[in-house]
Amino acid sequence: MSGHSAANSWCACHAGKREIPARPSHGVRLRHAALLVLIIALAGCAQPAPGPTEEPSAVARAAYARFLGDLYDPDGQFAHEPGFVSVTNEATLAQGGLAGRSLFERGMGNVTLQSQDMHAMGTQLTLDAYCDAAGYHAAVSGHVYWSRPVAGHPCGVATIHGAPPAEANASRLLSATRLPGGIVRGVFAATIDGRPANATVEADPTGRPASLTLQTPDAEVTMRVQYGERRALAVPRDTDRLPADVKGNGGWGVGGWTWSVEQSREPQPLTEFHVRLVDANGTVAATFALTAETQRGAGYAFTFHDADGDGRLTAGDSAQAKAEPGEAPPLNAVVWDDWADKDLGQHAISLG
Repeated sequence: MSGHSAANSWCACHAGKREIPARPSHGVRLRHAALLVLIIALAGCAQPAPGPTEEPSAVARAAYARFLGDLYDPDGQFAHEPGFVSVTNEATLAQGGLAGRSLFERGMGNVTLQSQDMHAMGTQLTLDAYCDAAGYHAAVSGHVYWSRPVAGHPCGVATIHGAPPAEANASRLLSATRLPGGIVRGVFAATIDGRPANATVEADPTGRPASLTLQTPDAEVTMRVQYGERRALAVPRDTDRLPADVKGNGGWGVGGWTWSVEQSREPQPLTEFHVRLVDANGTVAATFALTAETQRGAGYAFTFHDADGDGRLTAGDSAQAKAEPGEAPPLNAVVWDDWADKDLGQHAISLG
């Protein structure tokens, strides 16, 4: 396996949206550790499971192909299949002292849990992130943060987009054995970043993928899939709402204040935001809704432009507060998230 292979992901920190510290977002974006891509990215290939009477080599090849396909297919999501409960991952990298364990579990009622316990260069990160119909809930160091639900982003797992590299598909089967209890184990010779590696896959007695272990001289990652009855996951009570994940740019200049949206990963209705002009003591001097009509207050005329007319705060939207003729007092401006009751720039934690 090479190129954009799964193993390549856990050889270096994944380039996520932000450096730690950052904040959680959709699916609780746990991209600061690349090993998570291996852990939770099991997308589904709709092929029937081999029967227990097939030759061990056929069962092993099918399970290995299924793991590869699931890792790279962003649409199937193997984790949604009947009988799936969870997938865990344990990883150790010789370089950098990285070691950790991660879990993706789907519970009853389509509630999911993504959990991580990672150690790297003397630093420990522990996170439990839940997703349900009310949004995303991240428990970090005993504190719970809540991020609002986003349309079109169901509780799910991260996936690696694109097709498996050719070298991964061409991995050579070295051995295939049927173990006591009907489990089939296959060992493959793989290539990771141009270096030889071993891939060991196991299938359960029905042929379903059960585990995959990737080994190189520098690292080892083991994934284990569990099937059975799903349990009821207890989502922690929310104590702190997180503002929408919006990146803006602007500031004060000659004649007033301007601001524009560069990126909005959580497009929310404009009605859930407003702009505040505040003085040096934090006292609110004026508030403006994000509407097209010109509004006036505290010596400023405020206008907002919804660039794409979708009624949501998205890239390209802009606002300005222009000083009226006469003396306008010096003020600060903040874009306020009403749902979170926080400044958009106020991110309590950063994990993604």
